[in-house]
Amino acid sequence: MQNPSYNLDDFIDACRIAEKVYFLPGVLDDARDFDLLTKEDVFIFLSDFKKLQYEFVNTKDWENNPNPAVPRKVDGYEFFSKCKRGYLAFILFRERGTWLVKSLHISDNTFSDFTYAFGKGKLPGGKR
Repeated sequence: MQNPSYNLDDFIDACRIAEKVYFLPGVLDDARDFDLLTKEDVFIFLSDFKKLQYEFVNTKDWENNPNPAVPRKVDGYEFFSKCKRGYLAFILFRERGTWLVKSLHISDNTFSDFTYAFGKGKLPGGKR
């Protein structure tokens, strides 16, 4: 099983300090699908991310990295919020100590172990 490249708690902690987290264009618009209407709403949502049902999906190379000489990894998570399955992906810029939210949108994954478990009334890890 693949492990995340980054510590989720570090990302969540950074979301409590607005200057440490940036968003790719379109992310804040996509966040409206979860009734997150302002940047502050998104920061609050991300700060409370671990209160949601979520699972780590994958880590992969950032395909649209504008500086391919410095490879970047992207961690992706699926989650449920407001009866919607979402997808969150982010990148750490270690040299600056900042994070980039690459994606925050409705998931386009039609099936995962997570959706199967959710349908069975279980949380990740088999907890009820």
